Amino acid sequence: MKPIPQDPTFVARFNARIDRSTGPLGCWEIALAPGEDGYATWSWAGPNGERWKYRAHRLALTLADPPTSDSLYALHECNNRMCCNPTPDAGHLYWGTAADNAADRDHPFRRWQLRNRRIRETGQLDLFAAIRVSVATDLCPRTASSSHRVRSVRSGVSGVERPDHE
Repeated sequence: MKPIPQDPTFVARFNARIDRSTGPLGCWEIALAPGEDGYATWSWAGPNGERWKYRAHRLALTLADPPTSDSLYALHECNNRMCCNPTPDAGHLYWGTAADNAADRDHPFRRWQLRNRRIRETGQLDLFAAIRVSVATDLCPRTASSSHRVRSVRSGVSGVERPDHE
């Protein structure tokens, strides 16, 4: 990461963009547009007029707790890419290795969370999941029927009559 400027307005302007209204345990989202990868980028006029760019979550964590090595990653325990809450033990940002980052990325629960967040944000609906949930609650709330059996009942192929629900 590029060095942090000694200009006091740098930190003040960055901190002014962070919404801390959720308290010390909530996600502090930064008021910047997310990039294509979902992460916010903070830019600043560096020396010689060039723009210096920083990942917002990494900058927030660096300001609160500088990394011991340049090879460390700023990881989101909360899985909110716009979160900039560096409060220790609050369940948001922490330093980790590349292996920690890969393990976090590949964790099944995280993939499920990110998939559901993407569906909510885009307004898209996973039709298969919606049908599965609808069928499970309409037809077999207490049984563990196979998805094939449930689909066949839902479509009327099985010969079992589907009860009407309001």
